[in-house]
Amino acid sequence: MRLDVERVSLGRGGRQVLDGVSFSCERPALVGLIGPNGAGKTTLMRLVAGLARPGPGRVALDGKDTADMAGKERARRIAYLSQERSVSWPLACRDVVMLGRHPHRRPLAPPSPQDHEIVDRVMDELRIAPFAHRRIDTLSGGEKARVLIARALAQAPDVLLADEPTDALDPEHQIALMERLAQIARSGRLVMVTMHDLSLAARWCDRLIVLDRGRLKADGPPDETLTPQLLSEVYRIEAATLSWEGVPLVVPVRLAPRDDAERAV
Repeated sequence: MRLDVERVSLGRGGRQVLDGVSFSCERPALVGLIGPNGAGKTTLMRLVAGLARPGPGRVALDGKDTADMAGKERARRIAYLSQERSVSWPLACRDVVMLGRHPHRRPLAPPSPQDHEIVDRVMDELRIAPFAHRRIDTLSGGEKARVLIARALAQAPDVLLADEPTDALDPEHQIALMERLAQIARSGRLVMVTMHDLSLAARWCDRLIVLDRGRLKADGPPDETLTPQLLSEVYRIEAATLSWEGVPLVVPVRLAPRDDAERAV
């Protein structure tokens, strides 16, 4: 399975959100899509999910444009977890997770034993089984996020796209989620996540794609990508790059010095 992003550009409101972005991914891999606010990460994620079309350029999965796929085919192959976590449905959490199995069932068919098994397993892995009969609109933001992540995982897609999946999660559940995403990638899938936590990205991602102002700035393994020069140019920070028991850490320390031209902007 191969994902190709070919010279993708997109303008919005008189601003170039993406400008000629190209890369290819093959499974298995856990790919981190990183960059500062406004870099174009969410827009690119939506294009990869087939929820929008680029201006110039093309996004293809095994040679087929994702935006041309029928809805059910796309839902079987690609799961997309939006950055937006607001939910007002008065549904039990288990029913919400079961929605992830819908693309795999015939119209009006009830959930199969396999569907129930997958939903129970995913809920156990994300430690939300105790929420099974609680209404999702009664949960905290972090609890709700874990239920919506479980729904995406229940789709069992070839490609899992998650826009800031660790946002609103406490450290325990951030690590548990990243462990699970890494396991999914190792099982033979392509997982792509947008992230702001550079230490989580360095620890868990096989590859980092860095966007800045709509352009591809860097692409490669974390230890080759998160250089002092890149952190200064893209994030405008100085950071300590450390290792603790073999685990890479990136700790922002201070703002990078700015030249007079940058101060004037």
